[in-house]
Amino acid sequence: ACPDYVFANAGDQAYGLFLLDPRSREFVTAHLNPKDTAIPSSLEQSMLWGSLWQSVRLAEYNPAEYLQLALRDLPGEHNELLTASVLSHSEWALHHYVGPQTRRALVPKFAAMAVQRMQHDPNPDLRVVWFRALPGLAEQQPARDAVKSLLAGKLQIPGVKLRVTDRWNLITALLAYGDPQAEAFLKAEQKRDTPDEARRFAYIARAAVPTAANKRYY
Repeated sequence: ACPDYVFANAGDQAYGLFLLDPRSREFVTAHLNPKDTAIPSSLEQSMLWGSLWQSVRLAEYNPAEYLQLALRDLPGEHNELLTASVLSHSEWALHHYVGPQTRRALVPKFAAMAVQRMQHDPNPDLRVVWFRALPGLAEQQPARDAVKSLLAGKLQIPGVKLRVTDRWNLITALLAYGDPQAEAFLKAEQKRDTPDEARRFAYIARAAVPTAANKRYY
């Protein structure tokens, strides 16, 4: 009998591009949810997610469908490495592979998930994973408000202390999104750090300002 799906690199035996045929992809995307027992191996689930992403990169799988799949399955995913991978690929797809209308529709859903999971996930490592994804998802409110609340100390992530680089990543995101308070947060952060550190991080962060004049300066 014909199997439900065929994946040529089950068990991670080789290095290369192993893509799913359309029929296999249809079955896999219907059963990738971590609660679904059709694909019981976490290793194979991870590899199938990777295969789907390669199909997106090769224009064989619609990036908007990949993003919808991520929105469907990430709420139940508790594997830190897989979550980080899918989030990273989703951010790339949102900013590079879909149009502005799709991005505006989907970014708030990812951002809301990030804000919720970074505060309430029972796994501290997953709280970190979701927090690290927040800057790339904070294009709109209220996610940007969460970024500013973290910088101001009004919002805390249980068991997670913000590193210097974490704070500067948040400020860089505010600058990239053109937030009117970004410069004030940058100047406040410069006062927190040593002079050399502050100059270096501020120089890097300001490169994110998306204006022609700023790009010419850099």
